[in-house]
Amino acid sequence: MSYHTRRQARLSMAPSSMKQHSHFPLDILKVVLDLLDEFNLFTVSHVSREWRALARCHPTFWKQLSISNCLHLTMGTVELFLDQLNSRGTTGGHIELRLECVDIGSDLMTSIVAPALVPHIHRSVSLDLTIGGTAVRAFRPLFEIATPDLRRLRLTAGAPPLDIEPFPAAMFHLHESQVLEHLYLVDVPLPQDMTPLRHTLESVEAIYLHRPSRVYDAIAWVPKAKFSTFQAPLLDGREPLPRTVQSADIFACLQRLVFDDRRILSLPQCRTIPTLVPTAPWPDAHALRNTFPPTGPLWMRLYTCRRIGLFNPNRRYYVGVFTVTNAARTIIRHGSEIEECYVLSRQFLTTTIVSERLVALEVELLPLFERVCEVGLGLPQLQTLGIMITSLPMETEDWEHGKVECHALRTIAFCRRDGKDVGDCVDAVCITRAAIDIFIPAALEISDGVQLDVVLRGVDMVGGDERGARVASVRREAIYKDKRSRAELPDDERALKQMGWMFDLSA
Repeated sequence: MSYHTRRQARLSMAPSSMKQHSHFPLDILKVVLDLLDEFNLFTVSHVSREWRALARCHPTFWKQLSISNCLHLTMGTVELFLDQLNSRGTTGGHIELRLECVDIGSDLMTSIVAPALVPHIHRSVSLDLTIGGTAVRAFRPLFEIATPDLRRLRLTAGAPPLDIEPFPAAMFHLHESQVLEHLYLVDVPLPQDMTPLRHTLESVEAIYLHRPSRVYDAIAWVPKAKFSTFQAPLLDGREPLPRTVQSADIFACLQRLVFDDRRILSLPQCRTIPTLVPTAPWPDAHALRNTFPPTGPLWMRLYTCRRIGLFNPNRRYYVGVFTVTNAARTIIRHGSEIEECYVLSRQFLTTTIVSERLVALEVELLPLFERVCEVGLGLPQLQTLGIMITSLPMETEDWEHGKVECHALRTIAFCRRDGKDVGDCVDAVCITRAAIDIFIPAALEISDGVQLDVVLRGVDMVGGDERGARVASVRREAIYKDKRSRAELPDDERALKQMGWMFDLSA
């Protein structure tokens, strides 16, 4: 008896109370289906015969094939997946496949689904495969098949303590292809004898949190890409980098590189990469500075925030975040995971704040600007200074942290500082004119007789806007806020947008 026939028989015997979903308003149901992605649309197709018919008529239903044994995998689910797979034959159009096989105790995936995919896998344009345990062996025949039209490949291997054998070296014969654009590898053990890809990919991400030593096998397999992310935080920084990483080919086409290994900073090739995002908690400050734009003025943003532990959500820790760029914004250096104590150190501040070339700086009041004053940095070229604040309590306490020498300064901005936790938002920040009049001479050493333009960015002020003391003018402007997630807008791009007001003042 087929899956469809069994489903009809069960529906005919079900009590009326279980059939109420059949009377769901059709127009509302269609709207609901329009909001679902491929995976959820495939899931709701199991609700009833009517829902299955509607789901099968929806164009999203055929956009991506999806099956998983993370939860209990039934024969009915397998038959529906095969029905979807075989709907256009083995020579039909392209397919997109998402498959998860992590439960090695179930044989439906390895004995039925994997063999059924063999005559279809060559049509793939997008593959998202999560394979763990001994399942690699069952899916090996798929990797031996060429996929000449594959443009996106995402592979995720089961995390330890599961032992997993290396993925097949054939890897869909991608070394013969010129169309693969995006590659995403998560803890995938690759054999060392894989033939490197010949063409330049748009993006590569190799995330090896559980198998950090295998990240360099991935780099050797994909020597050229425009945007690359290599994360393997547990690597031993005392050993020399493998020759594959020191190869010029890896860096020749890169437009953006994200990496954990602090040793990469020391490579001279890093200086030519437009966007560099080191994520090591203790990057070498001198090596970092050597990657800055070699000449011309610099713009910088510097603050701290609190992160949530990757493996322990109850863990909270503070990190420093910095962004440095040039006037054309063509060279970007951004770090967002630096240990807070290191960012506050004299070594880091005096090395990365390039005093003789810095023309604009946005920095949080506490603790970073306070620390900059204590270190006694001189900023002779600084023209614009932004202070991120949640308050400015200068009327009740004296500033006892020293001054920053900045005789070229012409504009000071007080910018609303959101909470330390990512996503925290401070509703309102209000300061007084008297606090501003006290703060400027207490914390800044500027030329005699010079008055500064004051910009209030997302900050309210109590008191007059009139010219006087060290204030030439007061104006207000909205603060930039982008609600897109980190996945939609990378941190370095978000930081550049947040620094836009400093460039507008310099224009």
